[in-house]
Amino acid sequence: YSTEGGYTFTKYEGNPVLISPSRNFRDPKVFYHNDSQRWIMVLAAGHHMEYYSSVNLKEWQYESSFGEGYGGHGGVWECPDMFQMAVDGDPAQMKWVLICNINPGGPTGGSATQYFTGEFDGHQFVCDTPPNVTRWMDHGADNYASMGWNNAPDNRPVIVGWMSNWNYCGSVPTTAFRSANTAARDLYLYSHDGLAYLGSRPSPEMEAALGSATAFPDCTVEGVSDTLRIESAEQGYRLNLTLQPTAEGVCGVTLLNAEGDRLTLTYDTRTCLLTCDRNTYTHPKFSNSWETTAPLHYGLRGENRPVDGLAPEQQINVPATTDGRLALSLWIDRSSVECFEQSGRWVMTTTLFPASALDRVVLSAEGPCKVQGIEVRNITTFSNN
Repeated sequence: YSTEGGYTFTKYEGNPVLISPSRNFRDPKVFYHNDSQRWIMVLAAGHHMEYYSSVNLKEWQYESSFGEGYGGHGGVWECPDMFQMAVDGDPAQMKWVLICNINPGGPTGGSATQYFTGEFDGHQFVCDTPPNVTRWMDHGADNYASMGWNNAPDNRPVIVGWMSNWNYCGSVPTTAFRSANTAARDLYLYSHDGLAYLGSRPSPEMEAALGSATAFPDCTVEGVSDTLRIESAEQGYRLNLTLQPTAEGVCGVTLLNAEGDRLTLTYDTRTCLLTCDRNTYTHPKFSNSWETTAPLHYGLRGENRPVDGLAPEQQINVPATTDGRLALSLWIDRSSVECFEQSGRWVMTTTLFPASALDRVVLSAEGPCKVQGIEVRNITTFSNN
């Protein structure tokens, strides 16, 4: 504990304040629950989460557990987080969100972050989706251990993840560097068919770090486009664009460099799948290709088998677009690409290790595809405000 604002700490002589026979008893997240006027601790205990309460942070009382039979269980549950949010921005419709990181068992086979929505009364979390439903906060391979801040400005739910995967985090082709955090993201809840879903957008502070915009003309692509060159790509940049296929088919965006390293995002309108391929590093567990569903809030393996063997009828449809257009916002750094659907309804995060910055963009399409709103903004500096 600290008596001077966190500059120094004194180890409490009554430690430990909580013990458990569980082998995986870890990652406590503590927050104050106004309705019950108590501190709440949620922590991981193997394949479920446990809830404890306290009035003084010293004596803790077991309240309940959650997780048996719910969501994905391909690996142990880790790094919980929990907060309350308004659905569609309506304070009359409040929901609790439980973040649950799992390793392995994610949509690409390795580590990933799943989430649950429901009610919490200070004693028990009651999930509002059936036990056999698994929902992922990020459909890419490289967002894990996602954690948020308490008391962020304006009580915003701001979260960051560890941008790697336990499948290969110790074997990436770098010296000293062992991955970074994701961009800071503001979370929000939106409704669809009576259920609440979790979306994420780059935080306003991220947007404030962008430089002036460079726009490219709208175009219609059939085949392969000319190469678009990105100036100052070394410092990172954001690429916005909207794909609007005019017929059923495949269209996509490829980021590449002079050495031939590339990352390709392919949108198949017939299956509504967005596929990401990366070819910058070869490792047995560094998956070069995976698939994620653009209009679904449900991750699929590359061979289109649902995670944990769930049947297709157990998937939850969440349209990312109503007219076939796919609006993308790509945040591109030297060793990562974070691909957001522009409204924030889903996101894919991937790491990659190119020899140089991905400073070129090529558009492609089988059948005509309109590409609109092509805009590049370099990442400049971050403010301390």
